[in-house]
Amino acid sequence: MRFQKPFVAASALLAGYLLWGTACGTDAVAVDACRKVEEARCKKAPDCGVSLETPPHIGSTEEGVDSCVRYYRDACLHGLAAQQAPTNTQLDACVAQIESGDCIAVKTPEQVTACKWLIPVDDAGAEASTAET
Repeated sequence: MRFQKPFVAASALLAGYLLWGTACGTDAVAVDACRKVEEARCKKAPDCGVSLETPPHIGSTEEGVDSCVRYYRDACLHGLAAQQAPTNTQLDACVAQIESGDCIAVKTPEQVTACKWLIPVDDAGAEASTAET
């Protein structure tokens, strides 16, 4: 019966690890969608006169864009304020609108129809009011 103590200890460690692993989970919604939208916005920002200094992205325009993309790769780990991820069709339409050079979509994507899904829905199901283009 010597093996019981190591077995119990190993079982306790495994149970603790499993609990710790699930306790550190996230309820982040649409991390990849966030990254795709923000990457498209970063790449088009210079064309629309959007400064890449805040959050701080230093260097030339190219370095600033790369820094912006890296920043949002991490920032998007929190996901979107949406309750559910957009469909692939919705995401593709939004990114296409941004990539087309529509500066409104670059500066405030939630204001264009293709990206309206970015507007958080409150508990009553009502969207926040914004102007559409």
